[in-house]
Amino acid sequence: MAQYPHTVTIYNRLGVAERKEAWSRFVLHGIRVETRRGSTRMVGGDGSLDSVRVYIPGCPDGYVQPDAFEGKGWTLRERDVIVEGESDTVEPSGMQHPITYVDVFYRGTDRIHHFEAGGK
Repeated sequence: MAQYPHTVTIYNRLGVAERKEAWSRFVLHGIRVETRRGSTRMVGGDGSLDSVRVYIPGCPDGYVQPDAFEGKGWTLRERDVIVEGESDTVEPSGMQHPITYVDVFYRGTDRIHHFEAGGK
C-alpha cells in the first residue's frame, strides 16, 4: 500500500515545436498533495491565491536529474506543471499549478529521502 493516497500528473516542458509548447507527461501515485484555495481583492478584480504543495516520498522509478532530462521518465523543475489527479491529455488540463519551487531532501549524502515541490 502506498504511503500517501494522492495521485498527480507531472507535465515536463520540452520546448516549442511547430509554434506549440511540447510536453512530457508522467503520473505519480502514492504521494501527498496539499492544496490551498483563496482569493484577494485587487483593483482590476479578484486575484487567485490558490497554491499546491506535493510531497513525494523516496525516489519513484523513472526519476531523472533536471539537467539530464530529455523527455523520458520524469523530473521536477520550475515552470513544469503539476496537475491534481491522473491525466491522460497531451497538454496540462484540469486543476493545474506551475511549479515555482523544488526542494530535494537527502538521507545521508546521496540517497534521496523525499521531494517537496509546489506552486501557485
